[in-house]
Amino acid sequence: MIYMKNAIPRVYYNYLSATWLAQLFAVLITGMIVGGLFFPPSAQAAVKSFDRSRVSSPSTFEIRGASQLAIPREKRVSKELEDKALEEYRTGKKYYDKRKYKEALQIFLNILGTTPAPSLNVMAGNCYFKTGLYVKALENYDNAYSLFERAEDIDGTAAVLANTGLFFQVAREYEKGLRVYAELMALHRQIGDKHGLANDNNNIGIMHQLKGNLPESLTSQMTALALHREVGDKHGETGTLGTISNLYAAMGNLDKALEFNIKVLTVSEEIGDAIGMGKALDKIATVYNKQGDLEKALKYRKKSFAIHKEKGYKPGMGITLGNIGLLYRDMGDPKKALQYLEEALVVQKEIGHLRVLPFTLNSIGSIYMARGDMDGALKYYNESLKIGNTASHKEENGESLDNIGLAYRYKGDLDKALKYHKMALEIFRSSGDKMSEASALGNMGNAYGMKGDYEASLKHLSMAKAIFKKIGAKRELEFVDVSIKTTKAQMKK
Repeated sequence: MIYMKNAIPRVYYNYLSATWLAQLFAVLITGMIVGGLFFPPSAQAAVKSFDRSRVSSPSTFEIRGASQLAIPREKRVSKELEDKALEEYRTGKKYYDKRKYKEALQIFLNILGTTPAPSLNVMAGNCYFKTGLYVKALENYDNAYSLFERAEDIDGTAAVLANTGLFFQVAREYEKGLRVYAELMALHRQIGDKHGLANDNNNIGIMHQLKGNLPESLTSQMTALALHREVGDKHGETGTLGTISNLYAAMGNLDKALEFNIKVLTVSEEIGDAIGMGKALDKIATVYNKQGDLEKALKYRKKSFAIHKEKGYKPGMGITLGNIGLLYRDMGDPKKALQYLEEALVVQKEIGHLRVLPFTLNSIGSIYMARGDMDGALKYYNESLKIGNTASHKEENGESLDNIGLAYRYKGDLDKALKYHKMALEIFRSSGDKMSEASALGNMGNAYGMKGDYEASLKHLSMAKAIFKKIGAKRELEFVDVSIKTTKAQMKK
């Protein structure tokens, strides 16, 4: 069954250190005098950590695939044709496992032409899903569901329901997704599958999380945790403990977040999961970072890196190197920060870690921006945008575009700045990222102020303020209030 484990860590701006703000403000003071404060994307461009476990971004997923053809009785073919189809299916599955989804899809569709089987519809749907053709994916899941249900194949029906629930999650149709998972849960209750019920509660929790209902999400994850423990699923337990820690952090309860991250570390140690231990140490560091204890955060980051290095786990090495770099940046040591971020960049490029590379590049770009080197910053922001386009990661593109807009703003090219901020705004709105949407609006408001279009400036700053207020972003509210006051003062001159 699909189980949404903790996300692979990614860059996420959490807090601004006073030292880093001072460095940025020293560079950007001219822009602030004319057009108000700056609003880097996704909270602020000054500080992020490589932690993909934020609430609005659930983890990567593995779609369940059928292990055999499961041809319905009424559609039986000759044994010779069935054997040939099974051999081709296995070839297609190998392509799928290697992430060669287009090649795998062609094989599955070819087999479907001669050997109708719901498992092939599942795998074709998975390929469509992985390549972003979600409507086609849903069509294949619907076909598979009808055939599995008619054959009273509970395993097959459950697999399709799980994949369909994931479809509605990606499509942001959360109510439909919740109905699908409720049906799946009823199926698991019917057959007494507690492991499946645990995973169902994980996924239901994620749906509530995406809807912004964190208390309801926490309730579902706690239920999942109890079930994982009951069936002795230690990996499910650690994944759920991590998700619960993320929820507590998002709800502002950092002490609870730390408590559950320590539990992740304990269970990982019990089962000898060194990689899990490394990830848990890095997440503990993230909590200390949020609490302002940078020295302790650095200590845990370095412990995490040592484990990943010992095990040769390069994704973890790249992520932790980046996080150490960002900590040094927070501590006011941009030279060391750049050293670690560039080391992270080398590792991430070596393994093709496309989900993290754009943010490492954006982080390096922000250091150049703090130095006043806008051309250097643009070099890294544009490289980040290029990778984001290649990997079809819209959210990452939004951050790169907004950063590019900031760089052009401080180069004095306000028309270009507005162009890039507008493109970023469209992406943030389509992805439902309210914090980044408000930041882009704030950046546009400040750019309009620098152009002397104070009415447009106030309009965009006011929209930014309304969003910041709604989502409880207190620090950002302070920034936007300063920008509004600055713009109003300019209007009176």
